Amino acid sequence: ENAGQPGGDIDEVWSGQSSDHDVGTMDMLNEPIDIEECIVTESMDLDDLSLEQINWLATPSDRWVVSPNHRVRVTWDMCALFCILFECVTLPLTMCFNTSIPETVHSISTIFFAVDILLNFATGYFHGSLLVMRRLWLTKRYLKTWCLLDFASTI
Repeated sequence: ENAGQPGGDIDEVWSGQSSDHDVGTMDMLNEPIDIEECIVTESMDLDDLSLEQINWLATPSDRWVVSPNHRVRVTWDMCALFCILFECVTLPLTMCFNTSIPETVHSISTIFFAVDILLNFATGYFHGSLLVMRRLWLTKRYLKTWCLLDFASTI
């Protein structure tokens, strides 16, 4: 009875068949997207974005931006965890008991953490459940959060 009316028969909408009066149906997905509507600024509320804006944020801005869930990045982070734990054990031992570790171990650790700083500029992040993969956003966030601490602890 409601078929053909806006908001009419639900089977009609799910099947993708719609009458001329149905405005909010599947046909809207095939329309071209205006890029200006997709762009998101940092001043916007990230919890209130359209699907196009979410997809824009989650799309890497260049080929060097890496997902934080990529297996290579996760493996790198596990190596970083091992290096941090190693430093947490060896640093107090060398300071308290007048022992030393080989200089090459110290050099490798310093190089590893210096490379880690560079990788953090190219690694996406999650804002809640929203994946952000835009280079400018990554850079600004890293500079505002961990960059200073990472740099100070590496040198």
